[in-house]
Amino acid sequence: MTHALNRAMHLIALPTSAEPFKEAYDQERALVRVLRFMVAQRPPLQLNREGYRAVVRVQLAQKKTPREQQWAELKALSWPPWKQERTAMDALITPEEHGLSRAGDTLRRMREAGYEPQGWEQVAQVLAGWDVDRTPTVQQRAIFFTRIRRSEQNSSVWAARITTTRTAQEAWAAYLAFEESGLESSESVLLAIAQKLYQEERRARTDLAMGDQQSKRNDGVEPALPGEKIENEPLPPSTHLYTYTRRPIPSIEEFYRELVAKGVYPGGHLLGFLIANAASLQLGIEYLRSGVRHHPEIISIFFPKRSPGLSSIPESVFAGLIKLLTRFANVPLTKVLRQRWLLEWRSVHSAPPMGHEQSKHELNPQHTLVFALQLLKHRRSTKLMLWSSFLQALSHDATLQSLRFLSDPQSKHPVEGGLAQTFVAARSSIWANRLAWRVQSIMQDLQVDLDAWSFQAICIAEENVVVSCWKALKYDVNETLHEETKTFSGDEQSMIVRAANAIIDSNNRVNRLRRGFSALVGDDDDFGGRAIQTSAIDLPRLLTVPSAAILHAYIRSLGWRGDHQGLLLLVEWMVEHRSELAEQRARDRNGERLMRRAIIALRVFLERAWLLEQDPHSAEDASPATQEGDASEPLEPRDARLKNLRKLEQEAPTSLREEVRRLVEGVEEWHGWPSDNVVAAYVDNDRFQSVNKMYSPVK
Repeated sequence: MTHALNRAMHLIALPTSAEPFKEAYDQERALVRVLRFMVAQRPPLQLNREGYRAVVRVQLAQKKTPREQQWAELKALSWPPWKQERTAMDALITPEEHGLSRAGDTLRRMREAGYEPQGWEQVAQVLAGWDVDRTPTVQQRAIFFTRIRRSEQNSSVWAARITTTRTAQEAWAAYLAFEESGLESSESVLLAIAQKLYQEERRARTDLAMGDQQSKRNDGVEPALPGEKIENEPLPPSTHLYTYTRRPIPSIEEFYRELVAKGVYPGGHLLGFLIANAASLQLGIEYLRSGVRHHPEIISIFFPKRSPGLSSIPESVFAGLIKLLTRFANVPLTKVLRQRWLLEWRSVHSAPPMGHEQSKHELNPQHTLVFALQLLKHRRSTKLMLWSSFLQALSHDATLQSLRFLSDPQSKHPVEGGLAQTFVAARSSIWANRLAWRVQSIMQDLQVDLDAWSFQAICIAEENVVVSCWKALKYDVNETLHEETKTFSGDEQSMIVRAANAIIDSNNRVNRLRRGFSALVGDDDDFGGRAIQTSAIDLPRLLTVPSAAILHAYIRSLGWRGDHQGLLLLVEWMVEHRSELAEQRARDRNGERLMRRAIIALRVFLERAWLLEQDPHSAEDASPATQEGDASEPLEPRDARLKNLRKLEQEAPTSLREEVRRLVEGVEEWHGWPSDNVVAAYVDNDRFQSVNKMYSPVK
């Protein structure tokens, strides 16, 4: 039984595929139950090395405790980061009580139980805040692997040393020290320094873009201590605190070329990381080509007739390629791959179908999103991460702008013409939305469930399409009212208006959203009843506890569409599960602030707050559209526009708004019904005001 229970602890502690850091808390609770059972036996059952390691892995994945935070805040900005007392009271913060993290304490108990530290324990010790030579490191929140090969034990310790640094300067100094050690290069060390170099480039770009607004951006945001975030810290304010490096810090591309010059070609996870985060599509393809030395099956990408090899490409490399393609949706593939490759690829792989509304336009095989979707379909991967990456890309503004090129340029049907920008944006959002639902259908066929972030991407795609359709319908109505200002009228605009009418009028989309959320949280009853009944062993009521950010995205997707009943059902569900939501908020950084934002969104969308200063029905009153004919007959396109605009503009009934307010005010930690001032601040952005301006009288 001892062996079986320790093995069970090992399996419980394995990182989850979705949100492994957040799930570590549930893993800890499960481990505590097992440990209590073992202690209750007579004689008590003992932990073996596997059991101790399971506990350490879960502890390393968790946020710092208050004591650990106190210790981290007193670390010097120089390296090694010894404790630096600032007041006399800081003398009470000792290495024994505050400097020893929970994971470090478990490792100490493991040694006391007679288990000699091996390479795995040494790496864990570095991540827990102390190097093997007893100098301090930066305690790192990490997803730790289950075993280390004997040949990689020393290099894995060096990889941990690089990871547990704060600045690129400290990381580069650690890497140079590794080079001086004479150890052979390993993927873990190269990946660790590559991640630090990439994060330094990101930090520099962000600082340059934000400038003086950086402090404003962080207003109200809970800061993350070093070791609890992947981003690098800036250099210390004084040069005497700098860490000496005998060579300047290179860019990640320069580092790659240094490796190649030494005859070291990236492979595995390092190659996947370089491809995914390349500075350009061309550079990413260059990284991919270099990987052929380690992974010959990559050649199937460049020679489509060998495409059976696609399924043999390592998961990390394939995931990196998908992320690269979704990041550079605005760059045609023919910019980096020859036209001959494109013709050969088209002869082997057909474009995925997109539904009857888009049947007039074949998908453009030069578009990176089309290529990525073809790769995903061909590989038939059940890895959620790959599909989630594609879905999240569809919510980015840059991707939406690139979708104007989603149609095949060789199509006989023109798609641009003299379309107003409103209709161009609407068409892009419609296509992105259809791609999102198409991907979800493929995932269902492969029995891959949406995770929280994939569901959030679906919600954002739904919000984008409703907003763009709203603006397109209103623009078309305004053109009808002012015929003399009309600049373009044709089949393309008419098709977009018809598609917009169909999208706004569809109840199926709302139902799919509701079912998606219901499946995510594990509530079979579609919000019509109670959650899944739990058993006598007190299992969690929810399959997934959505974060405040996910709830906010869901509220916006329902709210823009005007699904007031859906918002009421959601609030009722939130009240019923307020204890689980409160626990989740405590785990999330900025959880309280994000939850308050979701509550503000409820009032905004129930009241249509951004339209309060306008008369949303003025267009209907002034419209030349006739109301003749039986109400049961299909509406004319012009009538359908007004009906759908009315649906979008209509605020929730007073009784429903009052019920939502009563529910919100009944939960003390939600801080009451939002005030007029915070509502005004919420709608003071381009998205709301761009819709509002459509109702301004033409001057």
